[in-house]
Amino acid sequence: MSYRKKIESEIVNHCNDVLMHIENDLIPIASDNESKVYWLKMRGDYSRYLAESLEDADAHHKAADTAHEAYKQASNIALNHLPAIHPTRLGLALNFSVFYYEILNSAERACLLGELTRLGLALNFSVFYYEILNSAERACLLGEFWTLFRSMVK
Repeated sequence: MSYRKKIESEIVNHCNDVLMHIENDLIPIASDNESKVYWLKMRGDYSRYLAESLEDADAHHKAADTAHEAYKQASNIALNHLPAIHPTRLGLALNFSVFYYEILNSAERACLLGELTRLGLALNFSVFYYEILNSAERACLLGEFWTLFRSMVK
């Protein structure tokens, strides 16, 4: 057995053990939305690790499909139940964008997800300035900054 095959086998075994634990033990007992998002994100992460390391095309595609589905499920919960500045939601967005870039070879989708995450943060901070700090001026400055940033990125 080549060294590469040995390492690949160890990675596959480790990831499958972790995935089995996540799917059978942790996701079923996740009682709140933050926990559900976290464990679904982890399912996506470990499936992505498998997809990154597998040479076999069928196994790679199966792992990629599993990762994509887990990230989508986590994103649906996060978008509906976690604030845009929540660390778990931000970590999910980052890892999902890595998945799009590295596994699906879609830099465009990865960047779009990053842009949407930044927009969500900007909007939340704008609301924070306006409603919490009673500073319409700061809220408007943040909106103007975001508009300027968007025009520079295009």
